[in-house]
Amino acid sequence: MMLTGAIRCGAACAVVFSASVSLAQNAGQQAGGTGTDAFVVGVHEGPVTSRNRDRDIYGTWAAGATYKASFHDGFTFYPLLGTAYPHNLPLHWATTAVSVGGETVAHGSSPRPRRVNAQRVEFDHGHFLEAYDVRPAGIEQSFVFERSPGGTGDLVVTGRIATELVAAPIAAGHQELLFRDLTGAAILRYGRAFAIDAAGRRTDVTTAWNGQQVELRIDHGFLAEATYPVTLDPLIARVNLDTSTAPVQDVDVIRAPAAGSSKLMTVYSRVFAGNDVDSYARVTDAAFGSAVMVFSDVNASWSTKGGRCTWVGDAQRFAAVFERESFAPTTSSILTYFHLRDDTGLNTGSSSILAKPAGTTARNPDIGGRRAGGGQNAFVVYQTDPTTTQQNTVNTEVWGVLVDAPTAGAASTPTTLDWFAAGTTYDREHPTVVKLSDGQPGFWIVAWHELFRPSTPDDWDVNVTRVRFDGQKMAQRYRLGLGAHPWNKRFPKLAGGNDRFMLTLTFGPNSADPTAQEVHVQRFDWPDSEWDPILQPPQILAADAQTPDFAFPKIAFDSTTRSHWAVTYQRGLGTNGPGDLFVARLGPAGGILESGALFTSPTAIGGATAITFAPENGGSFPIVYGTDEPGEPLFGTALLYPPGAQNSLYGTSCGGQIDATSPYAGSSFFTVSLTGAQPNLPAALAVSGSPWNLSLGPAAPGCFVNVALPAITVNAPTGSLGTADVTIAIPESLPTGFQFYFQWFYIDPTANAAGVSATSGLRSQYQ
Repeated sequence: MMLTGAIRCGAACAVVFSASVSLAQNAGQQAGGTGTDAFVVGVHEGPVTSRNRDRDIYGTWAAGATYKASFHDGFTFYPLLGTAYPHNLPLHWATTAVSVGGETVAHGSSPRPRRVNAQRVEFDHGHFLEAYDVRPAGIEQSFVFERSPGGTGDLVVTGRIATELVAAPIAAGHQELLFRDLTGAAILRYGRAFAIDAAGRRTDVTTAWNGQQVELRIDHGFLAEATYPVTLDPLIARVNLDTSTAPVQDVDVIRAPAAGSSKLMTVYSRVFAGNDVDSYARVTDAAFGSAVMVFSDVNASWSTKGGRCTWVGDAQRFAAVFERESFAPTTSSILTYFHLRDDTGLNTGSSSILAKPAGTTARNPDIGGRRAGGGQNAFVVYQTDPTTTQQNTVNTEVWGVLVDAPTAGAASTPTTLDWFAAGTTYDREHPTVVKLSDGQPGFWIVAWHELFRPSTPDDWDVNVTRVRFDGQKMAQRYRLGLGAHPWNKRFPKLAGGNDRFMLTLTFGPNSADPTAQEVHVQRFDWPDSEWDPILQPPQILAADAQTPDFAFPKIAFDSTTRSHWAVTYQRGLGTNGPGDLFVARLGPAGGILESGALFTSPTAIGGATAITFAPENGGSFPIVYGTDEPGEPLFGTALLYPPGAQNSLYGTSCGGQIDATSPYAGSSFFTVSLTGAQPNLPAALAVSGSPWNLSLGPAAPGCFVNVALPAITVNAPTGSLGTADVTIAIPESLPTGFQFYFQWFYIDPTANAAGVSATSGLRSQYQ
């Protein structure tokens, strides 16, 4: 399988993608998939909720790669700090007065902000306009005087600054102000100011700072000759420090399986400061290009994190769910967001905060959507604790609730995923749900990990059950993984459809560390008509007893072949050395068909990963991942099937056409088809290990046997449309490049004296 798209380039590529595995990449970065632009958000308000509550309290914000700013309560600038700082260190500006020659001509007021466009906000003070323009480096503040304010002398704009940051008082000069934290580290720059008139004349503006107020002064000589309007503008920016302390986290990706061009939604977050996590969602094309930001929550009064996303086919909406952590009091709730597929607006979808019992906190959400034909609901799972302190208690419970896509509100009563309440007996955490259910009625498969408290010591185990289209449990819970083994089975993820599913989890002896000694996968079938799942034995995907640092596997399902899954996982989280990222493609029993490194570096740490499936061009697995490299990069790539897996025609045909699905190793439903034959007559598919070229004789002129004899034949009469097909399960263990040869023969009394027709041969090469 090949990796293609926007990954990374340079000398490291030769190390990351060795020749020993069929992994490759396209050089360069695609702008839509990577880079600091993933954190650039124009001026916006919050999403519309079912009660408009979020939009009312969210305010007006903008964000860049190294800062964010609010405008709803005056102007406040927040420099990016990352995990090294326990909380934000914002700078708030309030214009207090404008004077000319020492005489006040205008007092500062508190007008409402007016969003001019995605890059500009204005405050109209009557005598002058205070404006803020969103720039890549920071916020450009300006004061616009449409006409002379009158009087004689220098024009002075005074503003009061409130911040925990410190800048030494300084006399007037054409200079910047550098604000530092209590350790002396430079954090924020209030830049040098200039004035420019309508004729393009420009002059320096002096800046003075007394520890509380800034005075910006324009010389009276410039004003005496100025052509109005006159604009005064400094730039407020974050000092360009190393930003590796705020890497991307909580990544997820989903493809919209709809007509027209393929689209992907990626949700992700970053730690802006120790107690402030921001989340984003972008829609791109299948190659992670043409990016459009459709969701942003950068409000500094709460954290939004843990984003997961899916697709609701009948509603034509992307669906996302987040953990919303508030600070007063400190508690968490579940935020939902639904966005129309072709809507390019920011925060223009529907949103809601799901209700929860008082005195509880809700965390770690996941969301399952629907393929077309299944209705307009999604299924949200999450965990709760009976606490208001964000404590992870020893009796955590897992829940599920239907959510209506058009309104984003709950469409059912929340129910526990297990048949037995947690009470004081169980501890259940990290629920997960399959990304897409199959139409109507369709089921969502859900899983979680669980500890049985009365047994001391006990190990974490993974349970699975299913939920029907109306949100009700439809089976008891079943234990997956090596349930009897005393090691811990944790952090499950699910993928599948068409009654075929696979689960991945971590497996190890340490329950206090999120990393583990092994990564396991387990295939199971669960047809809608069956009460119980059909379980296959777990398989080891990765193992290392010397360095037990595997973590957070993610999994996706190929809904075209219905036979392949792909898994990404991490090694090391920064505490056990640099973190690396890996990917593997699996066959129907969980066997590894190919695997390789997704990201590795001697210094940088690979972070969160996410993976989905896209059927275009033979199928691929789009992957998103983050690293802690400077600039907080977010990378997008795709795991492709090997190009050597292909079908090709050869030989001579005297009727009908032969074709086949992609010949991938491990395909359970490799299908060889016949079209263009006579309807409702006998037909047979011949299968051989080599080609041939033998005439059928004068009774069938132009007809040849194109497969070597003796050949295996499979009878498959044509249907009413003159078509037939034969499905063959290809073993996972076929050697790379192994070939089979096929040819259809069928009865056709009108074709020739022999009454037989034959297609050309088809060569299928497996990989």
